[in-house]
Amino acid sequence: MPKTIYLIGASGALGGAVAARFATAGWELGLSARSPEGAEDLEARFPGAQVQSFDTGDPLGADRAFTGWSARIGPPDACFHLAGGYLGGKGIAEWTETEWRAQWETNLLGPALCLSRAFSLMRDAGRPGLLIGVGAVPGVTPATGKAPYAVAKAGLLHLVRGLAEEGRPHGIRANAIVPGTIDTPANRAAMPNADRSSWGDPSEIARLLLVLAEGGTAATGSVLFV
Repeated sequence: MPKTIYLIGASGALGGAVAARFATAGWELGLSARSPEGAEDLEARFPGAQVQSFDTGDPLGADRAFTGWSARIGPPDACFHLAGGYLGGKGIAEWTETEWRAQWETNLLGPALCLSRAFSLMRDAGRPGLLIGVGAVPGVTPATGKAPYAVAKAGLLHLVRGLAEEGRPHGIRANAIVPGTIDTPANRAAMPNADRSSWGDPSEIARLLLVLAEGGTAATGSVLFV
């Protein structure tokens, strides 16, 4: 029986690479995109995948997506939350309340809603599994001009550690990956003159995540720099 992954943020460059890697390995795919257009693209790229369109910070949208996936392909063996958003360039006293809230909702509330739902489905089904969230270097080492983003990503690391602790009795592992700059079309366009020799390859990150999901390591509660 094939294993099942719920992949939040599958329409991005990293998400697409992860979906392709897991599809090749024979996993059932539950994929999400934020926009209907992104969902249509995923349906075209991954025939047979169960695709949902929702904003991960919307509790009703998350409920609808997870209920649909569970009914169609069963509870997950893995759930990766790869969606996020960056806003930077201001001093800590210059951010508005709206900007603080937007970064928290995108980078902390969304992962919390989705990963906790996946946790519940795994636990209730008695199914060991793997949860992954995406951290960021500013969430580990604070940097100027990125306060709302950094605070949200620091909170995500604690979220993952909490999931790992609660998951131990159930065989549910939770880890965070912290990528540097990933080699994506958007990053190439934003930094056309950058030295890309140290940039992360999405396909290689996807390969690592497949190893983690298929039990290549028992790591849990870990922050993995990729």
